[in-house]
Amino acid sequence: DEKIAAESLYTSIWVRSSNTLA
Repeated sequence: DEKIAAESLYTSIWVRSSNTLA
């Protein structure tokens, strides 16, 4: 499902951003 794939991608980016800021 494209919606789930998009959410997973968004989550991956968010986690990466959080790790960078942390």
